[in-house]
Amino acid sequence: MGQLGCPAKAFLQSQPESFDFASIVERYVNAASVFAAWLWSEINTRSLNLVDELNRKAMELHLWQQAEVGLLIGLPMEIQGHRPIGTAGHGEHVKRKMRYDYGSPGFRLWAVDTAGIATLIRDDGWTFLPRYY
Repeated sequence: MGQLGCPAKAFLQSQPESFDFASIVERYVNAASVFAAWLWSEINTRSLNLVDELNRKAMELHLWQQAEVGLLIGLPMEIQGHRPIGTAGHGEHVKRKMRYDYGSPGFRLWAVDTAGIATLIRDDGWTFLPRYY
């Protein structure tokens, strides 16, 4: 049977030749499911602040890309001296205002040790991403 732990080996050896193995597997699966649900709940609860910070930074980067880099993508052809609506040259002020209104929630640097403990190393001023105008 291989290297089974004493309780498992003793239990299996005490069973008749034919026994209901499904109930044992079901108990194990249920216990593993309860543990997995608890584990993910703990992970989600303990990482709420970090996930929130990540989402805010992603939004900040997205707004920067839309306001600054997006202007450089697909330079428009002029039609009778005017740029088509919806291309670079139209609506930049709206994108820039959205970025300005969002602001920057700051930048924090974390370190995680071998025990899995996260420690805040630095919480310094986060400068805005560059402006190209």
